[in-house]
Amino acid sequence: MQLNNIVLKLERLLAELSELPAQGEMEGRFSVSTDAENVADRWVRKYVRNHRLAAPGAAEVIALLRARTAYAIAFAHLLPRPRLGLSRETSVHLVETLMIDLWHDRFRQKWLGRTDADPELAFAE
Repeated sequence: MQLNNIVLKLERLLAELSELPAQGEMEGRFSVSTDAENVADRWVRKYVRNHRLAAPGAAEVIALLRARTAYAIAFAHLLPRPRLGLSRETSVHLVETLMIDLWHDRFRQKWLGRTDADPELAFAE
């Protein structure tokens, strides 16, 4: 599978998640339960192996998955060699890295609206 195809599948996933009812979805900054994060992690791991998996029912998890998918798409567009062929195993690992590992390591705090105590200063001496 090519990286371009992975991006297309992620875009399709985002479109499908966006069509789900948004009842109970919170706007602005909010806290996300650890349970919702764990459900989202497990769902992503299952989804990359079975694209016919039904979306979770909880609005909090759907909101998390929308955010994770949007960040994954944005970051995947920055990766080099979009036509590079990837094995199924590598493709699965890449999507899990984008939607789980990078989410927890880099994107989650930004999405929640939190900033670091010591912000990085560009060109600081």
